[in-house]
Amino acid sequence: MAARPPLAPGTALAVDRQGDRSQLLDQLTQGVLELTSSESWARWLRLGRRFHKYSFQNQVLILRQRPDATWVAGYRSWLHLGRQVRPGERAIRILAPCLAAEDPGDGQELPAPVLLGFRVARVFDLSQTSGAELPEPVKTLSGAGSGG
Repeated sequence: MAARPPLAPGTALAVDRQGDRSQLLDQLTQGVLELTSSESWARWLRLGRRFHKYSFQNQVLILRQRPDATWVAGYRSWLHLGRQVRPGERAIRILAPCLAAEDPGDGQELPAPVLLGFRVARVFDLSQTSGAELPEPVKTLSGAGSGG
């Protein structure tokens, strides 16, 4: 995927992206403030159990936008799984880190990536897609095994 050219601060698209990110940060702040009640905290715990690989902030954003979410992925990830996002579905907006690594040159080991900031990423829940059945999780074996 080609990198997007940097936006000039005065362009309409730059303002739109900044506004989108600003709205998302406001939504995140409100979501964290709502976690002070026992009911909200329990809802977050149930959601956090399903999305343990996502940051706390993104878990809160998913909870605010789609509390019934079960499995989220980006548009292209759903395509790779043989599924299509249904027309008209609204994306769940989360914050994705923007990382950069400098090229050390001379065949040296790559340094750790540097966090440049965050961008708004759009993901969709399984319930917003249709298509091929997803693979079943591996089932746990049960019963008595041999001594070896």
